Amino acid sequence: MIHDDSPVKFKDDTGAQCNVLPKQIFDRVVKTSNLQPGPRVTAYNRQPVSVVGQQQLGVLFNNIRVDLSCVMAENVDIPVLGLPSCKALNVVKLVDSLNMGH
Repeated sequence: MIHDDSPVKFKDDTGAQCNVLPKQIFDRVVKTSNLQPGPRVTAYNRQPVSVVGQQQLGVLFNNIRVDLSCVMAENVDIPVLGLPSCKALNVVKLVDSLNMGH
């Protein structure tokens, strides 16, 4: 994804409910900061994530401009694209199926 001509590589995480951007990357690529209070976020190991705030970011993905709500966090190394955005951007396709063997 690209924000303000700065490419940022996100890790797709279908177990995440929100998009998370490390604060150090946010500070480097976002020219206009308009941080709002962020939600409480818990990592996969149930440890709290140190949230700085959240902001809508206009990004370019596959030549399509989209607005993503991103949570900015300290002590996070990799940008994460959560399940709702993965589905909205058609990064993943979830298939509900149940096979019953006889």
